[in-house]
Amino acid sequence: MAPPVLPPVPLFPSTPSIGFTRDDKLNRAVAAAVDELKTARSGVAPVFRLAIIDLGGGSPLKWGGYNADTMDYIASEAKIAALYAAFALRDMIRRFAASKTISAVVASIGAKLGGTKPPKMPSLFDMLRAEMDPAILAISHPLLAHTKQSERLPDYDSMFVAPLSGMLDFTGAYRNSMRAMIVPSSNTGAMNCVHGIGYAYLNGAMKDALLFKDGVGPWLAGDFIGQYTYARIDSANDQGVAQAGTAFSIAKLMAIIMLHSVTLGADAYGQMETLLHDAVSGPDTPFLTRSPPDFTDNDLRIPRNKITHIKLGLGPLKSKNGGQSVGSEVWRLEGLFKPDKVYVLSYQNLDWTKTSSEDLAFVIRRAIQSYEN
Repeated sequence: MAPPVLPPVPLFPSTPSIGFTRDDKLNRAVAAAVDELKTARSGVAPVFRLAIIDLGGGSPLKWGGYNADTMDYIASEAKIAALYAAFALRDMIRRFAASKTISAVVASIGAKLGGTKPPKMPSLFDMLRAEMDPAILAISHPLLAHTKQSERLPDYDSMFVAPLSGMLDFTGAYRNSMRAMIVPSSNTGAMNCVHGIGYAYLNGAMKDALLFKDGVGPWLAGDFIGQYTYARIDSANDQGVAQAGTAFSIAKLMAIIMLHSVTLGADAYGQMETLLHDAVSGPDTPFLTRSPPDFTDNDLRIPRNKITHIKLGLGPLKSKNGGQSVGSEVWRLEGLFKPDKVYVLSYQNLDWTKTSSEDLAFVIRRAIQSYEN
């Protein structure tokens, strides 16, 4: 067996400082709400999946759900994984650059003492390719084996600017792509972001954050446009897909971002939060807040001002699976009933040919209300 490829600095941030525990009360509240809906729908069980995490419930965080560990095609909801991975990659490069700066200073002092001129340092990006890329390839998921090596690796030049003095950061173009990816959910913006990060690093970040394990969790190995090779994973609602996840794993990712629970650059969380907040009132407003004809029951509609952050997904299943579009969303939900209660909530496989936005809103409302009482 070949020895592990050890990079000079860790590839990923620290593991999350928060944990999660399935809470009996919250889980029962969700189950009772689903059973009530099922009874009202002549015994037909809803096809959507749901996870609710109580952000104020102490440590570990309490959660409950309905089919929350089912892997599904989730379309653009998976773009939140690329958002997190982009900042994780920036953090890694900054740590790497700091280590090289120290090495350069030591080499310069040694050269002066020895009376020789220090060798010219290669560019930061060249050093990353030489010293970090082998480790990134080494942790690449086996499902990515048929993709090109260039598709698995970061494209540092397209993502970052490394000034002679000052801190490495995203280029203006890449910042624009991140905003386009999250707020209007642009597929072109997402393509640029995914191409910059590379499949191996992106999905490695999900595994290292304890979100993806044994083929279950956030998976993003498609660029939404088709310029890169797609690496598909099995899903319950659409077989092999390149954008997948479970309701619980996507909710955990949002909770990590909202609670700043891994060590990233000081401005990383503020930037992610701004984009996810702006998406609430962007072109694709949350499904369960929409006016008729999208949503008809005013008593069940979720008030938009209660959703503070969101990433939405909408895409068609394969024709052999019906061809209809399914919706998915992850929210930060604040004060739906009690003003001091805050949740992260994720749902997926909202198939409007088999259920409705009102059905899902009923379950969310009833479960949270029961849990809080």
